[in-house]
Amino acid sequence: MTPNKFGSRTSTIIFTALLCFFSVAALAQGGTVTERRIRFARGRTTAVEKGAIAYAHSDVYTLGARRGQTMSLHIASANRQVVFSLTAPSGTPVEGAFTVRDWSGELPESGDYTITVVNNREHSAASAYTLEVTIR
Repeated sequence: MTPNKFGSRTSTIIFTALLCFFSVAALAQGGTVTERRIRFARGRTTAVEKGAIAYAHSDVYTLGARRGQTMSLHIASANRQVVFSLTAPSGTPVEGAFTVRDWSGELPESGDYTITVVNNREHSAASAYTLEVTIR
């Protein structure tokens, strides 16, 4: 099946609309957005971030990377509804990295990437998670 000429643009519009919807829903339900910058220790290619997130909240991580590098992301949580999405510096979603628990691929752009962690289990208490980010 070949994508139509509107496939990529349509996906971007849908992703942006969903992101706005979830952000508005989080704020309407008293949710919060926590933003953090990921920095790798000198000589290291992997960073580990730990957090806890309740329904309608999101943790947003930003990190710089270069086009052509390989990024691997993994999130571990007892709550299988804790997932992440990856957005490129241009604001477009990275293919295959929307509401997933694992992703690896070559980066299409240079600049700041955004990893958004959400808890999709409605009315759940905060769920602990560990996010592992590797860049090579």
